[in-house]
Amino acid sequence: MDASTRKPLIATAEKQLLERHIPAILDKVLKTIFGFLFGKVSFAIFSPFLYFCLLLQGFTVLMDGNRIEDLQRMHSLFSRVNALESLKQALSSYIRRTGQGIVMDEEKDKDMVSSLLEFKASLDTIWEESFFKNEAFSNSIKDAFEYLINLRQVLCIFPL
Repeated sequence: MDASTRKPLIATAEKQLLERHIPAILDKVLKTIFGFLFGKVSFAIFSPFLYFCLLLQGFTVLMDGNRIEDLQRMHSLFSRVNALESLKQALSSYIRRTGQGIVMDEEKDKDMVSSLLEFKASLDTIWEESFFKNEAFSNSIKDAFEYLINLRQVLCIFPL
């Protein structure tokens, strides 16, 4: 094999193998995580929205468990088939949901700033180690935190 064709050939083979089989791979991962809920039901029959929700649940498990290596593998796999947008959306949703829990908890109001700083530090570690300092993921983190800051400002103006 000529050296000039090796890299394009490997890229094409990876794309064909991964892109065609990513639904099956994700299906297996989701069944492992949610098998106790759905038994033998195929995830292929679910709507794309429900599929994303289930993916988000699996992503949440990885984020909550600070599973750096698993998140690295997920990023690498998704980047090979141009599916990083789904991963960015899952990250943004995770930050908004988790951060909203911190911001909205009036009982822990005095610890809110330190909790948010701790949360941000853990996200920075994941961004550096799992998402390889990808600028698009950095922007998603920044946008999600802006949402949280604005949410807090709205709560100060219009308390519940």
